[in-house]
Amino acid sequence: MLWAPRGDYRKVVGFCVLEQQASEPTLGASPTRPLPVRDGDKDIRLLFTGTQKLRSGEWQIVGRAPLPQDAGELLTFHIAGALHEDDTFARMLSVDEYARYPSMSVLGFELVQRLLSDSR
Repeated sequence: MLWAPRGDYRKVVGFCVLEQQASEPTLGASPTRPLPVRDGDKDIRLLFTGTQKLRSGEWQIVGRAPLPQDAGELLTFHIAGALHEDDTFARMLSVDEYARYPSMSVLGFELVQRLLSDSR
């Protein structure tokens, strides 16, 4: 899990794929750069979905580790043109700037499961 906000977006979680393995999930010694997850013609490095599967225990959190210092840009994204840095609103983007930042597109659980399965 990369981002678990408080406030208005507390029912959403942001996460990225750090490792892929077929055995029992464990967190490696040191997470590296997030692996891309392919969705059609684009690669996604930060996925957003609801928190229900985590709360029910169906999806596990296998460990925690700090992000590498150069991965901080993953905490910067936009929501309908509103640029956020972590949990904080930074500014409104011009339409020309939208493509520079990942957007918070909240994905359904089945789509997340399919994207993760297809990325192996």
